[in-house]
Amino acid sequence: MVFAYNGHKTKDYESFASGCSLFIALAAIIGIISVNGLSNVSENSIELSILLFITVMLFYNLFKKKGKTHQRFVKIEKNFLLIDTFKIPLKDIHFDTYNTPDSEFSRYHIWDTKGVCSFYSVFEDDLSRHLKTTVVDQAIFKENSSRHSDEHIVASTENRNLYFNLETGYYKITKEKSVLKEVIPSIYCYDARFTLTI
Repeated sequence: MVFAYNGHKTKDYESFASGCSLFIALAAIIGIISVNGLSNVSENSIELSILLFITVMLFYNLFKKKGKTHQRFVKIEKNFLLIDTFKIPLKDIHFDTYNTPDSEFSRYHIWDTKGVCSFYSVFEDDLSRHLKTTVVDQAIFKENSSRHSDEHIVASTENRNLYFNLETGYYKITKEKSVLKEVIPSIYCYDARFTLTI
């Protein structure tokens, strides 16, 4: 069975734009220092401080550890989940569903024991419906609250929390005060809206 990705496509120019922004910030710093000389740097200390801060943030965002975003298809074949070059046994997959207090679907999180993949979505799709009929480890949680701040998501149940970062794929699952899983997976996606094609 093949499930096609139908979510948001990341544009190649987004990473190119980040690189260009970094180059511009570095060029501005070099320009200010070369025009005024090192002895007069204190005259432009505020401008240099702002540029240095921007440059450090651009470097951090460009080089921080991230999972590889997956924007293609996944396949389920002979009790394995196939994603790019990864072959994950279905028995190693966890499929967590979070429902509202009224028992309506809120979100799902698919992850594996070895930290290879992580799929997060606020949409039910063909992949999630199919996984309900397989041998994956399934759990349903009653979601008491959720928070969304930029790329950070927190879904809370009575004694369990899911933290998910949409930008890096990092997730952490805690139960009361203990951490059950904390990893940046090799490959991840969010709101993929997988549809069955074959």
